[in-house]
Amino acid sequence: MPYMRWLAGILAVLCLTDCGNITNGTGDITCGTATFDIPGGRFTTFGTSADGRKVDAFLQGTIDLHAAVTDIYQSLLSTCTTLGTSIGLTPAQLAPTATTMDPVAAACTATSQRVQSILQAALPPNQTLHLVYTPPVCQVDLNFAASCTASCTGQATVSVPMCSGDIVADCSGSCSGSCSGSCAASCSGSCTGTCMGGCTGTCFGHCAGSCTAMDSMGNCAGACTGTCTGSCTAGCTGECMGSCSGGCTGTCMGQCRGMCSVASNIHCDGQPMIQADAQCQAACEAQAEARAQCTPPALTVGVTGTVAPAALQNLATLVTALETSYPAILEDAERLNTLIRQTAPNFVASVQGLGTVAGNVGLTAAACIVRASTDAVALASQVDVSVQVTVQFSAAVNVSGNP
Repeated sequence: MPYMRWLAGILAVLCLTDCGNITNGTGDITCGTATFDIPGGRFTTFGTSADGRKVDAFLQGTIDLHAAVTDIYQSLLSTCTTLGTSIGLTPAQLAPTATTMDPVAAACTATSQRVQSILQAALPPNQTLHLVYTPPVCQVDLNFAASCTASCTGQATVSVPMCSGDIVADCSGSCSGSCSGSCAASCSGSCTGTCMGGCTGTCFGHCAGSCTAMDSMGNCAGACTGTCTGSCTAGCTGECMGSCSGGCTGTCMGQCRGMCSVASNIHCDGQPMIQADAQCQAACEAQAEARAQCTPPALTVGVTGTVAPAALQNLATLVTALETSYPAILEDAERLNTLIRQTAPNFVASVQGLGTVAGNVGLTAAACIVRASTDAVALASQVDVSVQVTVQFSAAVNVSGNP
């Protein structure tokens, strides 16, 4: 659902029908870029009054959402272009075929179609790629959320918000939960990434020892009694580089989701639960979540069954390209999911009553809200295209071989 377009509509209605008592602040009644520069990330503050602080929080939220959506859009364009080129597409094939066609849609559609055709030609009937990866996780800085809340509400200090999900910390000690980064000594769960040691489960990669099953590309796809250099579905007894889904009994150098004996830089793997009025709560959640930092997944691609000899080279090239580029697409998809399903609806709720709030501040504030709504309309198309191509890619990499 194009939440940005919904937001724009609400803003326009509010400013046309309920702008309150516009009597002051008329210095820049058009709200030019000197007052509110969205791409540049700057705006002139509307003061320390309760209404002024809320206008400021909303304008900063608009800037942050603009930056996040634009970054995702440009990331998808770059990734699709790089991946498409690596599997044989020309610049002309990746470019829009008409002036009205979106560049991201053109590059990503051509690339996903090429991925699908390679897999259909190479894989055995009803077989798909074996994708092993840790899903990307977007984490919110709880200290930033508290600082934003204090600024919007005018309180000197605000308690660090609670978290609706898991607490994630940078860890340099033992970790009772999952460890992303490297787990020295032993990983009791699956190791997604590289297991530099024995693997009691299935090893996907190179086995320096005996392997009970090999794939068509000469890699291990079974139990490894020696050292597995690749992903391990259970019990990596050496060092796990990537993500250990179970307890790390040695030292976890990375992020720990669980109890870490030496923790720092604590973030929220979920939504911050801000305690404030509805407008400050939604505006600060939008700012914090738009600034969320996401961890890219560690991806291993495996192939089972016999590959058609004529298609083997294309498949090998594709596997290498996917392991290099597909994690970025998965990360962008997760960021989109966070923005659209969580941040945008809450941000829309924050504009209820903003017409009156802005009107009490002055003509400039009201004009800035209208400018923000115009920017939201432009972002809507980028959001819609970005969602479409990430779904399209997911379908392409999961396609099965032709019967």
